[in-house]
Amino acid sequence: MAHVLTPLLLMWAARSLREVGSGIVVTNEVLSPSSTWSPVLLRSLPALQDTWWPDSLARLPRRWAALQARSPQSREESEWLGHWQQESFETDKAEAVMRAERVPLLARKIAMRFKPERRFVLRDGNLVGSMKTLSGSWMEFSTTHETEAHSVGYDVHSVSHSEPGNVLCTVSTAKSRTGSTKVTTNRHYLEGDRLVCETTSSGGTYKVYFCKT
Repeated sequence: MAHVLTPLLLMWAARSLREVGSGIVVTNEVLSPSSTWSPVLLRSLPALQDTWWPDSLARLPRRWAALQARSPQSREESEWLGHWQQESFETDKAEAVMRAERVPLLARKIAMRFKPERRFVLRDGNLVGSMKTLSGSWMEFSTTHETEAHSVGYDVHSVSHSEPGNVLCTVSTAKSRTGSTKVTTNRHYLEGDRLVCETTSSGGTYKVYFCKT
């Protein structure tokens, strides 16, 4: 029903606008950025701006356009926040990856029984994540800074960046005491109400699915 009501709502709200020169000014509280209706209208504009109201975004007041640009990112970030626990994972693929990397049988069994967790918070307006390691400690990752951690005999250096599609990508380089190095890439993204971690290393790729607690 939302796709039916949205055009009607915008057509009704548009009657509250009057053009002045080359711009549009608000003549009704309905379209004020502090109005109750504003979040609804802001969410509706991106889907419709290329159809029946193509020039609307460019003609909006500067303050409202800024809110429109920022609002989707805020909503997406809020969906990340909280504590996530493993719901399921691609068992066969994970086992195949560890076999390809010649991980010992005992270590594979421990890893397969491990229940990974994730936590996400906002710090100074930036999304910061952390993952629980096999040792029980938490390793932080963020696009704002590089991180160092120590886990199960490895020194881990991680660098994160954002990818298109609201993906948080973290590349971790782990060095053992013997000098061996392993590079693992974790790509976190939301899929419906689940968090997905796509892990890639020299042995292949598998996915872990998390649900929010």
